[in-house]
Amino acid sequence: MTGFKLWRFRRQRRRTAKNYSKLINKAKDGYEAQMLMSDASDVREDIRDAILHLRSIQLTDQAEDLGIPFPSYQDHRDSWEDGREPGTFHLTRKAQAELQQAIRRKQREKWELTAFFLKEIITPIIGVLGVIMGLISLIHAIHSK
Repeated sequence: MTGFKLWRFRRQRRRTAKNYSKLINKAKDGYEAQMLMSDASDVREDIRDAILHLRSIQLTDQAEDLGIPFPSYQDHRDSWEDGREPGTFHLTRKAQAELQQAIRRKQREKWELTAFFLKEIITPIIGVLGVIMGLISLIHAIHSK
């Protein structure tokens, strides 16, 4: 669900930038253009804040699902920053990057374990089954003559 919301916010950010760009180009004077640029900056920062907030939720949920410790808001205030709206907060970009790296490492470890299991255990079992089936068909061919 948060993935869809993130997509919508990113789409809204692009659409807003495009619309404000058109309005700025049509501005009658420099003062109007300056006001429109200021409005565009505020809207962009609001959308950016919402994206960072949702991304923080998404990353902490992933980390929790994988059993990765992540900085709590109460204990690690340096990893969190307050949002533009009162009562909202999100991970700093540095903390998000570190958490994303930890998630990728954990996912890689899980995949390596799965790959090891497939390569070292399942493949030989399938080979042995192939040999057994070959022997059974050979025995069947000899008995049927």
